[in-house]
Amino acid sequence: MERLLTTEEVAEYLRVEVITIRRLVNRGELPAYR
Repeated sequence: MERLLTTEEVAEYLRVEVITIRRLVNRGELPAYR
């Protein structure tokens, strides 16, 4: 099974702010699960 990353982990990995990740998720540009 694949390991899922938290919003914070993705932001740190990509070196962007958490809000940027949330915007990408909201626009459907980044897949996410709750």
